[in-house]
Parts: sequence; structure tokens; C-alpha cells
Amino acid sequence: MSDRQATPDPNDERDPEVAEELAARDPDGALRRREFLQRAAVTGGLAAGLAGILSPDTILAQAAKISRAPVPDPRNVPLDTIIVLMMENRSFDHYLGWLPGADGRQGGLVFNDAAGNPHDTHRLAPDFQGCAHPDPDHSWLGGRQQLDGGRMDGFLRSGENDVFSIGYYAEQDLPFIPAAARAFTTFDRFFCSILASTYPNREYMHAAQSYGRTDNTMPFGPGELGFPDSTIFNALSAKGISNHYFYTDIPVSALWGAPGLARSSRGQHQHRGRQRRRRDDLCLRRGQPGTAVRHRRRRGGERGAGMRGGPAEPDPARQRDCGCSRAGCANAAPGSFAST
Repeated sequence: MSDRQATPDPNDERDPEVAEELAARDPDGALRRREFLQRAAVTGGLAAGLAGILSPDTILAQAAKISRAPVPDPRNVPLDTIIVLMMENRSFDHYLGWLPGADGRQGGLVFNDAAGNPHDTHRLAPDFQGCAHPDPDHSWLGGRQQLDGGRMDGFLRSGENDVFSIGYYAEQDLPFIPAAARAFTTFDRFFCSILASTYPNREYMHAAQSYGRTDNTMPFGPGELGFPDSTIFNALSAKGISNHYFYTDIPVSALWGAPGLARSSRGQHQHRGRQRRRRDDLCLRRGQPGTAVRHRRRRGGERGAGMRGGPAEPDPARQRDCGCSRAGCANAAPGSFAST
């Protein structure tokens, strides 16, 4: 029998010392946490008073068990093709904080820089390029400095960040995406897979893991020729489901070596009667037929899946272009798939 004692949960409020520390550090957060656990207990068919007795894991597990819904038979799902469009690092507040009824905030916030000077959040338009500003820090360490233990107040104290990092876009500043956000389901508490830079999150999208990496280092070196192919693409292929990956400037799929590149194509589209490659767009902005999605779909089976990777690095200059690219995909896909 091991003499090692279980490590206490630093967030378990059943421990009086933990409860006192949480309340002192973030009174509002501690109150919200208790309210959440009480509601979760009720959802799980438990008395609200048990939220202070049972462990959070037990409460959440019971709530999840009660709330779960049966998965429909795949044969009854009226979809045969799924397209995933993955863009770059954007926070909800920065991009969609204006959405009515959403949990988002934009104007009226103040953040201090490293010297203690206060700065107001501000609207970025008509600046869609930010050329005079450093790239906002989105590294592993930078994300934790910004999060600051849940205070969410370190945006001007990480890396070389300046006021550009606390800017936002209003509804009228963005093409297409506001109409899509109003018309379809939009998640205001959807968070990235890992609070880190670009590549780890791309790796999570492809393989549900970052293989232990927290930065943009490549899996190439002595004895290393890419990640093992534990991707969703490989799983789909094993089930006989057609799939493909399209990219704009850099094929992230190359991180999985030859198998990743074999299922990848750079986006192409027709323009004035000739094929032309663009760095920013996979689909035509006006949604004409002839996109890479359509070409690949015709070669695939009746069921399929496609993933499109946006620019490999965040670039504010592409805000308007990326919106048009989304519109092109939305317009081109239905007609393309209907014609197969």
C-alpha cells in the first residue's frame, strides 16, 4: 500500500481553507462557482444543498448523465458532407462581442499596461491591418499572463502587446460573418483546445491532441519524420469515408509527414475563365462553381468530409478577405454538392 497521500483539489470548496482562499482571491468568481455547482446538482436530480457535500466531479458527472441525449442513427442524419473551416486566433469579445444576447463585452473596459497605465478598449476600424503594431502575444506563457488566474486583465502585460491587443470590431466592420452569426448557432463560450499558439490548436483539430507540444515547433529531426497519423482523416479513411484537407498558404497536414500531404490540396478557384491561386481564399468570393471543394467532392464517394485551414499565422489585414472567403465557401458548397 502506498504511503502517498492524494493531492488535494485546489478548487474543492469542501475544504474550508480552499473555500477561504478562493473567496479572498476572487469573491465574485467563488460565488459564481457555488451557484454553478448548485444548478448542476439540481440538473442531476440532486438537492442543491449537496453541492457543498459532494465533490464537483460527482455533481457534474451526474448532471451529464441526466442531460445526455441519445445519438441518432447515422442512417437517419440528412447530411452526407461536412465542411470544417478553421481560421485564426480570435476571441469572441474581440470579434463577436456585439452580438445581441451573447455573453460578450467590447467597449467600456479598461486594462493596465506593465507600467500601470490604464487603456480603454477601442474599435479597430477603419484599421484592418495593424501594421504599426506588434503581433498580439498568443504563446503558451502569454496566454497565462493574459488569463492572470482568471482575472482576464493581463492583455497589455504579456509579450510586446500594445493597445492593438484590446481592440475589437463592430458588426458593421465585418463582411458576411455578422449575418451568419445571426442566422445560425453561435457559441459565445467556445474556447480553443489549448491556450497556446497556432500549431498546437491545429494539431488538436486534426488529431485531438498536440502530442505534448505547446508551441509551433515542428516534429522533424533525428529519427522524427512527422507525427504518427492518429488524425480524424485516417480514422475516416479506415471507415471508407472520403475526406480531404485544403489549405491556403501552408499545409499544416505536413506535420503528419507523407500521409498528411497525400490528402491535401492547395485551394484553387476559377477567375475570368482561368485557374488562379490565391493565398487568402479557398472558395470564390462570389461563390461560382469550380472551387477546390467541388472538384474534390466529385471524386469522392457519397459521404465525405473536408477541412479547410485558414492562414497559418494571424494577420489582421485579412479580416475582410477572410469574411469574403467564408461567404464564398457558404455560397459555393450547396450548389457544388447538389450537382454531384
